[in-house]
Amino acid sequence: MPIVRFLIIFCLCSGAILAQPDRRGPGPGRPPSIEMLARDLDLSREQQEKARALRARNQPLLRAQLDKLPGLHDELRKILEVEKVDLGRVRAQLRKIDDVLIEVRILEISDRLEFEAILSKEQLAKFRELGRKHRERNRPRMDRPEGEP
Repeated sequence: MPIVRFLIIFCLCSGAILAQPDRRGPGPGRPPSIEMLARDLDLSREQQEKARALRARNQPLLRAQLDKLPGLHDELRKILEVEKVDLGRVRAQLRKIDDVLIEVRILEISDRLEFEAILSKEQLAKFRELGRKHRERNRPRMDRPEGEP
């Protein structure tokens, strides 16, 4: 039963987290604003317009996928709250959740590739370097005590 309790707690927490809009700006899992990219990469006005058009086109597709997750997590919660949990149903529901998360990542990657296509060679190199630095800054570090930056 400890696994079932863990899954229930995990689902309750993850559903609440995923359902919350994130307004903190760039960070893990959040794209930088067009304004920030324009400043950091010295984007031309034409590049900024193309980037905005890409985001405007892809954002509804991404939102449609993300909007599926709360319902899928609710269904998983119901599957886990019965007296005798059917692990086959749990597995099937987790696969549905994974399918949506995979589609979200595909959309994010596609968006990034389309954005990279509008950059010059120099801008692309800088964009990739900024991404590398961002990942390093946000990577959990195992060598520091908890609570230290």
